[in-house]
Amino acid sequence: MTSGVADLWDHRRPMRHFPVTSRVPSGALAARSARAVLGTAIIALAASLVVKAQLGLGPWNVVQQGLSRQLDITLGQATWLTGVAFLMCAVALGERPGPGTALTMFFGGLFIDAFLPLVEVPEGMAGRLVAVGVALVMMSLGGSLVISARLGTSPLDAVNLGMCRKIGPSWSLATVRLTMEIAGLAIGWWLGGQVGVGCVIIGLGIGPCLQLWLRVLGHSSSPETGAIAGDRALSPSGP
Repeated sequence: MTSGVADLWDHRRPMRHFPVTSRVPSGALAARSARAVLGTAIIALAASLVVKAQLGLGPWNVVQQGLSRQLDITLGQATWLTGVAFLMCAVALGERPGPGTALTMFFGGLFIDAFLPLVEVPEGMAGRLVAVGVALVMMSLGGSLVISARLGTSPLDAVNLGMCRKIGPSWSLATVRLTMEIAGLAIGWWLGGQVGVGCVIIGLGIGPCLQLWLRVLGHSSSPETGAIAGDRALSPSGP
């Protein structure tokens, strides 16, 4: 893990609300919104690859998949459902999600349902592993675009930050997030979602790949840019 990413997880650093976009000129806001939507589309396409590879999803994506099976709804609709639930929790915890929170949640659900029927993955374990690897690179790129748009974090990450503020310094940001991820994986498995090696590949690879794309695009990763969101907002992304 790079030092930049490690700094994000340091509970001793002050945590601040994500930037407010009300003072951004309308032209700049439109460009940033387009950037966030493009990133969301890339993430959704990558998530479709992971679903079709059938090697396991990210923890909260497993929850979304389990809900879609139990409630007989699409994966995109399950994404909206979990996103709204986390958004309500975040607000209750005192967080102020930005406009990008709703934007990426809404388009993420639309895109994942649009891409899933169109995506095909090669047969055989090797082809499926390659698909997951390609998806990892795409998720990181999409996540870096969403982060660099600076329009707010994902509902899940807003809950993560809100819980840290409520619990206090006794638990680090990483500890709270790990607890949430383990809980999500357990709930998703109980609901019938896919758990497998894909969970490990995405979970371990997303941070370093995201950091690399942020540097390529010329953006530093800091709490103000919502960089922590990139780790999982990559759920079609996130919820």
